[in-house]
Amino acid sequence: MRARARSAISRANCIQRKHKSAMAEEGKKISFGFSKSIKKPVLKNVVPKEEKKIDYIECVDDKAIKIVGGEEKKDEPLVIPMLGSKTWHERIINKVDADIFEPKVTDPKIKDEPMPDVQVKQEKVDDIPNGIVPKPNDVLPTEVSEIKTEPVDDQSLTLEEQAAREIIADLNSDDNKNKKAKVFTLPITGNDDLQGKEEPTLDDYENIPIEEYGMAMLRGMGWQPGKGIGKNEKVVPPAIPELRPKGMGLGADKLVVQSLKGKGNNTEHEKLKLVTGACVKVTAGKHSGSYGKIVGFDEEAARLFLKLELVSEVLSVNECYVQPVTTTEYTQNSRVLTFRLALAQISVTSDKGANIDKAISFIDKAKQQGADIVTLPECFNSPYGTNHFPEYAEVIPSGETSIALANAAKKNGICVIGGTIPERDGDKLFNTCTVWNPNGELIAKHRKMHLFDIDIKDKITFRESDTLSSGNELTMFEAKGCKIGIGICYDIRFEEMARLYRNRGCQMLIYPAAFNMTTGPLHWTLLQRARANDNQLYIACVSPARAEGRGYIAYGHTQLTNPWGEILAELDAIEGMVVKEIDLKIIDEVRSQIPIFNQRRTELYDTIWKITENK
Repeated sequence: MRARARSAISRANCIQRKHKSAMAEEGKKISFGFSKSIKKPVLKNVVPKEEKKIDYIECVDDKAIKIVGGEEKKDEPLVIPMLGSKTWHERIINKVDADIFEPKVTDPKIKDEPMPDVQVKQEKVDDIPNGIVPKPNDVLPTEVSEIKTEPVDDQSLTLEEQAAREIIADLNSDDNKNKKAKVFTLPITGNDDLQGKEEPTLDDYENIPIEEYGMAMLRGMGWQPGKGIGKNEKVVPPAIPELRPKGMGLGADKLVVQSLKGKGNNTEHEKLKLVTGACVKVTAGKHSGSYGKIVGFDEEAARLFLKLELVSEVLSVNECYVQPVTTTEYTQNSRVLTFRLALAQISVTSDKGANIDKAISFIDKAKQQGADIVTLPECFNSPYGTNHFPEYAEVIPSGETSIALANAAKKNGICVIGGTIPERDGDKLFNTCTVWNPNGELIAKHRKMHLFDIDIKDKITFRESDTLSSGNELTMFEAKGCKIGIGICYDIRFEEMARLYRNRGCQMLIYPAAFNMTTGPLHWTLLQRARANDNQLYIACVSPARAEGRGYIAYGHTQLTNPWGEILAELDAIEGMVVKEIDLKIIDEVRSQIPIFNQRRTELYDTIWKITENK
């Protein structure tokens, strides 16, 4: 009991001492606090890994593998999206972040301040400093980066960067003179946009067809078929350059000017291209005028392989010697082997109107006999003489003779080679041949190149140059698949002219002519057979009928000669007409069996055409 009493007294004394001590320090306050720092992990968007899909083969059908549950690939147009602005002008003036040389800023308070080259110092806050418990309204700092600016040497910047810096300084110089520099922070972001992405490979590049890049970029900029791009959405046709034929060399001129004039609608012509299977027409060489289809190409030599419609062999032709044609034209002309040619030998008087009427009547007769082309003689509307030329001359094509020929050609649907008439052009006179197509259109006009100036002692003297001027051009046209060259009377004596026509692919030469009673018997037949044999083509000479009396008397004897030099038809001296069938296959036969044009020594000699300035 005593022990318990002593223990109670001891506790009471202790409490009393503590109470006295507390009373002594009544003015002091002691507080206790407990804190716990928790570092939260930074969560990042992790791209889930794609599960590999296993395809199971169902069957093999016709060398094609069918897969169970396989997704069908949709053939959608390729689109290359347009990137954002990358110019300093857009970045500064239009406040667009072009990301030229500075990091992106997302804080709206500092978007207008200049951003020199910066370095980012990361200071992570993991623990609460000094163990102080924050008040409820206090905001704890998050993981931030302090931006510290450092001077940058201007020499290390590009011209574009220096320009951007100067513009920034100029825009902010007046407004920010008295402002203090601000220290701002940016949150650190990870490269989440690249996570899970695979680096493109060369196969990815190869899988996109190069010809689709341009259209894909246009689609990325918002282009749609039938709609323009830009402020003024105006649709304009593309300017397609004409490719230069391969293998021609710099400075070379095209031998053939390829034009797509002719029958057919414009839509059909726009689709004409030199591709395999295309219908083409040969425009030069020994097969000029022939039609065929392209069966292949020799890209290195700039040649194509052509299967002619009428020949079983495949030819190798320079690509600039062919012209694409429509299917309609090919069907109509590709199998044309022959056509009918009419040669009209007309009596000419001093009555111009009567001469024209007679010529029209012969055109009508030629059509009735199934002719495709009809030819009239030299000076069919006028007596042949230097004193008559000024009186009978007229303007082409507005003169009465031209109008009559055009109407007759259109009425009969026939090609008319209008002999010759005296033509007036300003203060000059020409001996001129006109050519009219079946639609009544003037398609060619040839002026006599070699004027008839001769003096045969005690027989005949004649000088066309006293009243006429000479022409300076060769004249060619095509009809019924035949390329025809035009000469007039005295022109036939000049073999070089015929050779030039042959070099340009002509298959027939037609000469309206009026040889006289001295030169006719001597040379009329000889010259025609010589030109036909030398150049391996058809020759036709059409003369006025012989009219006895005073003045110039024509020889007559209108004649047609084939490429072998054989006379196919010949009239006598009186008025009449001959209609003969022209077989173009004979031309190829002669030229292949006697290939003189491939055997000519053009490295030693040649016949060339010189372009004059007096056209």
